[in-house]
Amino acid sequence: MAIDERFLDHYVLMCKAVSKPDRLRIINLLDNRKLNVGQMQKELDISLSSLSNHLNDMYKMGVLGKEKDGKSVYYYLINPELVDGISHMQKIIRVLFEDRTK
Repeated sequence: MAIDERFLDHYVLMCKAVSKPDRLRIINLLDNRKLNVGQMQKELDISLSSLSNHLNDMYKMGVLGKEKDGKSVYYYLINPELVDGISHMQKIIRVLFEDRTK
């Protein structure tokens, strides 16, 4: 596979977007649904400040969208195919590291 140099910076940005365990959990949580910060915090069991920082960073990176409904802000994945990409990466990681954990 040849890397399209025009999108190299975008590849790096996407890797940063999924570079932390809590961000992967957020993406998994938002698979096919919209949730507000309170709902996510309850399910993820992380501090509000940490969650807010992740959400803001991921929003700025173009991974998440948000909609305001009254006082609540609901977040969602801009491109749900990101979950498929992470799933493929998870399969590769399992193959690469499965033997090392035995």
